Amino acid sequence: MIKHYNMDILKKMFCCLSVVFCLELALTGIANGKDLYVEYAYEKGGCSSSGSDDTYDPRTRVCGSGSRRVFSTLQGAMDAMTGGDDIFMRGDIEKGSDGRYKTAVYGKSRLTGEGAETNTVVIDASKSGSENDYSTLQSYPGEWVVLDGENNCGTYSSRPLGVISSGGSGWKVTRYWLFERFEVVRGAHASGEYASGMSIAHGPFKIRYLYIHDNTCKTNYYNPAGLRGGVLQNSVIEYSRFNNNGYKADVNDSNVGIGHTDSGNFAHVCLFADYNQDEIADKGYNGSDGLRGNVFRYNLVENGQKGFKQKGHQFFSSRRSYSDAYSSYGDKVHNNVFRNLDNYAIEVRQDFVQVYNNMAVNTEGITVGFKYRQYKFAVYNNTIINGGTYDPAAHAALAIVTRKLFDFEDNRVYGYVFNNLIDSVPDEWFTEEVSLGVAVDNHAVDYSPEFVSADGTVFFDFQNNYVHNSANNEVLTVHRNNARNPMGESQFESEFKVYELFTASKSTGNALYDSNDYYSIRGAHSLEDGLTIANGGVKFADGAKHPLQVIFDNEENPEYKGRTVPGYVGAQTPSGSSGWVDVVTTLEDLAILRDSEPTTPLPPGLPSS
Repeated sequence: MIKHYNMDILKKMFCCLSVVFCLELALTGIANGKDLYVEYAYEKGGCSSSGSDDTYDPRTRVCGSGSRRVFSTLQGAMDAMTGGDDIFMRGDIEKGSDGRYKTAVYGKSRLTGEGAETNTVVIDASKSGSENDYSTLQSYPGEWVVLDGENNCGTYSSRPLGVISSGGSGWKVTRYWLFERFEVVRGAHASGEYASGMSIAHGPFKIRYLYIHDNTCKTNYYNPAGLRGGVLQNSVIEYSRFNNNGYKADVNDSNVGIGHTDSGNFAHVCLFADYNQDEIADKGYNGSDGLRGNVFRYNLVENGQKGFKQKGHQFFSSRRSYSDAYSSYGDKVHNNVFRNLDNYAIEVRQDFVQVYNNMAVNTEGITVGFKYRQYKFAVYNNTIINGGTYDPAAHAALAIVTRKLFDFEDNRVYGYVFNNLIDSVPDEWFTEEVSLGVAVDNHAVDYSPEFVSADGTVFFDFQNNYVHNSANNEVLTVHRNNARNPMGESQFESEFKVYELFTASKSTGNALYDSNDYYSIRGAHSLEDGLTIANGGVKFADGAKHPLQVIFDNEENPEYKGRTVPGYVGAQTPSGSSGWVDVVTTLEDLAILRDSEPTTPLPPGLPSS
């Protein structure tokens, strides 16, 4: 059941967030460049037939009486801009009876010229901004522009470029761009074999208040996605809605390829690693390349297949001698809502990655690793509901890959899994709540992973995770020596005496949710021995710091430095309300995305009257 929330209150919450972002704009100088305009009603405004005009008035949307530069197509503005400029898009509208154009609250923008082969807008590397002066692309304040690829976008060497791309001849190094407040739809090739709403590379980028949806195709070979990022670095993707990206839902189509709901290559967000894991495992990380330092937070991801996916493995440490020198390089995936997906909500394959405070409802769940295990990952305080049923390769609501592929690796598995809530996993063949060592693509775990040493040193720390309303007595499986070892709570805690696992059946006297609302967890829900959802989270012991706390304290990003693991179980602070989840679920309202920032002060240089 989805509640209907007080929109006025939520808009006030977003206004508070807007103050933060306005301060960010002032401090980082994102909007210091000159402003350019893309006007769908270009011809209607009497503008030059050349496709650009220097006499545009943004207030009246007419050329001849103003002093702004306007273009008939987005690609025209992209080609003319210099790094640090701000592009404001205007949608299709009609002129009112008073001779002035009506406000384009919602409208479609023209991407490329008439007769162009594709609807792909390419951002050249020379258009990159700088740390103190980002280049920006956004709808005109108070308006909402739709970038529609009309399923007629371009490709390069079988790589989908999408509606917006920083590629063309491979991944181009593009940096310091802000994309906000617009919609991207139907970013697919006419053949139906490639799809991408946006394809961007390197960064940093800031992406917020976007609606990316229905960028789909029939085959999965080229990793179709709503947003594709090539070796993305230090980028932030936030407060956006992703809906029905990746695959075209036609199971009767013979061109579906490797599979439809079976393949993990379809996704909403796909971030590519450097595919250099073999060399890094052998010789170590060079400190600069690769997928690193990104943040994916406060997004609504729904319908389709995978939610957030890292493609390829990203190592930051040698496997001959482990190093924590780059512990702050892991991506952070937090405070997102994933719902109604046919595969994993989150699939991460990166050393030091952190996945926390996410809601995954009616999805496969969360997986860490693929063919390789990762080093010092952290998965904590996530809530997974009705998970673990869709992917035939895994069948686990929370899957941790422990397989090693290098002869020179030892048997130790390093990672941290705390305070996760897993509820109502169905009783399906080979389905399990938690899998330690899941066999992906039939790559069995052919050794015995070492989680805890003989002297009690903990390498892989698994504490205070809670399995509720399971259809199985054996809620966790340890894979080792080419065999599955399913276990219940008592057997697991007997073998791994330093671990804590909570399990409970559904009980009317101990309800988990308020009024059967998945988004509102009862803090008073009892776990065991006086522990509840509100106080049952792991608590680091005094004295020597926990290894994960050391990583938090060594964080380079000041926004994340010094935090700690919450003392509750699950994704939300159990305070009687849904908190941040309320904010994220309202992103399905375009008005929230459109009005997420105040329209005053006006864009740089725009006349006030």
